[in-house]
Amino acid sequence: MVDIQFDIKLTGDSPESGALLDPLEIRQLLESTQHHIAEHIHRRLDGQTCDIHDQEPRVIVTGSYDLDSEQLDVQYNIEACCNLMIMKSAGLLGR
Repeated sequence: MVDIQFDIKLTGDSPESGALLDPLEIRQLLESTQHHIAEHIHRRLDGQTCDIHDQEPRVIVTGSYDLDSEQLDVQYNIEACCNLMIMKSAGLLGR
């Protein structure tokens, strides 16, 4: 199974200063989003190993959620044993 790490930060005004979502809703939104992102990554990359090194990639999902605009911005960073596996993984994730 592919190893996935999340690093999503909150930006913008805090919920106490009039943001649209309260802390519980924000936590639920981020948990749900992480769950769906992880499902997507697992569907695409589970079982994929490097033809040369027989290792799976690792995916680090970084990003931010802006409390003011309610916009989520995420990036996928792929770590793997070699450039060939990085390219293969990126192609599979991009489908």
